[in-house]
This record gives sequence, structure tokens and C-alpha cells, in this order.
Amino acid sequence: MSSRPEIDWPSAKVTPKTLALEVPVLRSTREWRAAFMRLASERNLRVQPGEWSDIVIVANRIVVKGVVPGAEERLRSELDAVSELAVSAARTQDKLAGLIRRR
Repeated sequence: MSSRPEIDWPSAKVTPKTLALEVPVLRSTREWRAAFMRLASERNLRVQPGEWSDIVIVANRIVVKGVVPGAEERLRSELDAVSELAVSAARTQDKLAGLIRRR
């Protein structure tokens, strides 16, 4: 079992009335959550008119509001890509913090 953050797709839930997707992230860290949101913003993924209306992180869950039917495959692909980038960014941040503490 990995110790890195991982999107738990089998546990994803969609609220039919609002078309909101809520998916847990296993082993998320504060650094990963911050990196994920920063990267999602940098990639202009937070809001995709015609596909979804907002991406936020609430505790250890990614919440995507207003998912339009048919956008699920692209959304999953984008969230997986940002998650992988966030893992790398969080690792880099941890390494830098370790170097600073050693000084």
C-alpha cells in the first residue's frame, strides 16, 4: 500500500440534484491539498463553463460542483493529472523544508 495521496474513485459519489461530485482522497496531506488547489487554478481547471462550475477541497475530499453529463471522463483525467502533479509538488516542498530545518 502506498503512502502517497490517492483519489479514491470507487468511493466517489454524485449528488443527482446538484450534479456535484464528491470523491475522497486517501492519505491527503496539507501540502498536497495546497498544491492541488494551486495547480488546479494554474491550469484553469477550477471552473470549466459547460463542463463543471467549481472544484474545491473540503477536508479530505475533492468536491466538483455542477458537473455536466458527458464531462465525467475529462474531469477524471484532469483530476488524476493534477493529483499526480500535486504529489510531486508536495514532495519537493517537504524536501526543501527538510533542507531548511537542517541549517
